This record gives sequence, C-alpha cells and structure tokens, in this order.
Amino acid sequence: MDHNDFAAIRYLLLSVYMQELRDMTHNVHYENYRNAKLSGIAMESHFQTRDGKDPMAIMEAEKKEHEAKMRKMEAEMEAVFDQKVEEKNQKLRELESDLMRRVEQMREQLKAQELEQEAARRAFELERQTWEENWREWDIGAEIGTN
Repeated sequence: MDHNDFAAIRYLLLSVYMQELRDMTHNVHYENYRNAKLSGIAMESHFQTRDGKDPMAIMEAEKKEHEAKMRKMEAEMEAVFDQKVEEKNQKLRELESDLMRRVEQMREQLKAQELEQEAARRAFELERQTWEENWREWDIGAEIGTN
C-alpha cells in the first residue's frame, strides 16, 4: 500500500460505499427503470381506457373515490355512535329522574309514617295518663274502703 494509492481507494470504494451504492441503485435507478418500462408498456399496448384516461389515472381516481367513500362511512359511523351515546345519556337522565322521584316518594312516605307514629305515641301517652289517673283513683278508693 505504500507504493500504490489505487489499492486504498479501491478498498475504500468497495468496502465503505458499497451499501450506499446498492441503496442508490435500488431506490433511484431501479425505480426510474421500472417506471419507464411500465409507462412504455402501457402506451404500446393501447389499453382500453375510460374517458381517454390512462390506467394509472383511472386507478388514482378509483383510489380517491374509495378514500372519499371511506371518509363518508367513517362520518356515518361516528354519527351513529354519537346518536347511541346520546340515547344512552338520555336513558341515564330518565333513570336518574325516576330514581329522584322515587326517593322523594319514599321521603314523603317516611314523613307520613313519622307523623302517624307521633300521633300514635301521643294517643298512647294520653291513654296511659288516663289509665294512671284512673288507677290512682281506684287505688285511693281501695285504701279508703279498707280503712
């Protein structure tokens, strides 16, 4: 290597830049070749086209049409989903109002039961007081009769 620089350059080119050369060949040159060949074949074969368009333009139009259809379907699915969510929310609101109504009814029933209980307690206290007064009178009368 001391006497020839070409060996070092050859080693550098082959070992270091070989992968870059392969990538460049594949990505640029091969794709250009492929594109040119396919375009030439399409022009030479006189494919039947719609509206005077070449097959690639037709495929691109179909792709755009399909994408538009997919966006439309996605929007419809989102609308259906939103509608179902709103229906569920409405059901939950109705259930909540029903539960609140039932809670209020139960509170009213409890209040009525408390009032009934209080009235029954007062009636019992009055009856007990009357009984105790009668008992005292009877007890006093019994004491007088025994003397």
